[in-house]
Amino acid sequence: MRSGGTYCSCDKVCVCVPVMRCQAHELLHPDAAIRCMAEERLLIAGHRAADYLAWAASTATVPLREAIHHLMQNIDRGRPPDSVRWPDTRTCLANLDGPRVIPLLAAQWLRRIGAKALVTDEPRVQAILRDAIERPWQELARHGGPTSPRF
Repeated sequence: MRSGGTYCSCDKVCVCVPVMRCQAHELLHPDAAIRCMAEERLLIAGHRAADYLAWAASTATVPLREAIHHLMQNIDRGRPPDSVRWPDTRTCLANLDGPRVIPLLAAQWLRRIGAKALVTDEPRVQAILRDAIERPWQELARHGGPTSPRF
């Protein structure tokens, strides 16, 4: 019982789901290649990523939020992806063991550019992509996270 004469019997439950695959949160990565991979993947997604980008911006620091909003404006203005900026095979292979979303970005780019990973790296690429399919970030939609389709 509170002093105002009301009683709250509800149990507040907070469901916090860590975002392990947030490409938008890599837009300010210290490595220019990672920034470029993230930005270009989001440009490829275009307007399909609008809900996701809005969610990512709402969870970001001020500088990152500004970068995400800038990208959203570019998408709204019709900025297309630029294949000249796309990573090469060597860059992708070098990032297969990075933290967070970086291995997924690298694996997606290897597929996008049609590059064949080295025989020793192919099982790793397949495992990264399979994991992303089995546990996509879109599952966060149930918990108030992104609702955009896969891209």
